[in-house]
Amino acid sequence: LDGTKEIHDMSRIGKGKKRTFDKIIENVKKAIDILPSIYIRINVNKDNVSCLSDLVDHLESEGLKGKVQVYVGQIEPIGARKTCNDITVKCIEDDFFAETYVSFNKMAIQKGWDPEPYLVPATTFGLCAAEMDNAFVVEPNGDLQKCWVPVGEEQERVGNIRDGVVSYVNLNKWIGYSPLHDTECRECNVLPLCYRNCVYRKIGRASCRERV
Repeated sequence: LDGTKEIHDMSRIGKGKKRTFDKIIENVKKAIDILPSIYIRINVNKDNVSCLSDLVDHLESEGLKGKVQVYVGQIEPIGARKTCNDITVKCIEDDFFAETYVSFNKMAIQKGWDPEPYLVPATTFGLCAAEMDNAFVVEPNGDLQKCWVPVGEEQERVGNIRDGVVSYVNLNKWIGYSPLHDTECRECNVLPLCYRNCVYRKIGRASCRERV
């Protein structure tokens, strides 16, 4: 979700310019009895950061408290295609997001929600669906990606929804990654806290030390 209904429907527009907030909530309700667990990511930017408490209250009014978990995600203009460049001015800085992350979880707990599973201390190196065997991003043409950042990059796709996985080289790049195979990560004293951060950033890309 991109915020409360009013904010979300201005930014996440469906086919035929349809609003999507109510449809997402409807689909979540239908999925509760089918899926073992559901996590709602709230994308945080300058437009909605002050409305997070209102959104959590709305989700409770929809009967979702105790049935789903919520967490906040930072919006960043990353990726070769720079798909978020049109909203770069709305992105919040790392330090401010860190403060928002902490305050959001405190607020959610006070309202009776379960904290998200990534709060430390934790017993997993896993953060992202890109590392999970059966998690994929489905593009409009049916192509499968492991991460939403390279969406649109054909050379990064792992397959197609009709044919299944066809590129095990690309697939294994994601699900086979471990921070324990990375010298920088192994020597980093905050590895237990960040779990190597984002796999996209770590696979063949620059050091993450400037973000630590």
